Amino acid sequence: MFVFSPETNFTKILKELFMCEKRKVVVIPTFLKENTYVTEIDNVYSAYYPIIGCRCYDVVELGGNDALSVDCFVDDEGMINGSTVNEYWLRAYKQGLIYSPLFGICVLSMSDRETGDGTETDLNLVRDTLKEYGFTDDELSF
Repeated sequence: MFVFSPETNFTKILKELFMCEKRKVVVIPTFLKENTYVTEIDNVYSAYYPIIGCRCYDVVELGGNDALSVDCFVDDEGMINGSTVNEYWLRAYKQGLIYSPLFGICVLSMSDRETGDGTETDLNLVRDTLKEYGFTDDELSF
């Protein structure tokens, strides 16, 4: 049973349930020969599953700034279900920039550090963050 309190924000709940706004995300394909790209998805978490191609995803914070977090949505079971290691992140792992490689297609979006709510994706901040992980300008042509 769900108990509503006076603090319940019904407008926010209804908006999330019925008014799917779009948001930009950055897609990092599995293989280096494929380019990263920007696409728009519905602003609901279930929209990540078909892009990543998984049953369960995890969110890895990559960086950002004081107010915004650059978040990477990745196949949570990729290491054990036979998914292919992501070549972009394998390179970062070999360079000692991350502690474990990521598997499959990765989707990047942003969130507000204070509230945790999704925000409009700042492509410049995403580019700057990915450069810290060894991505080149040619790979970040979005």
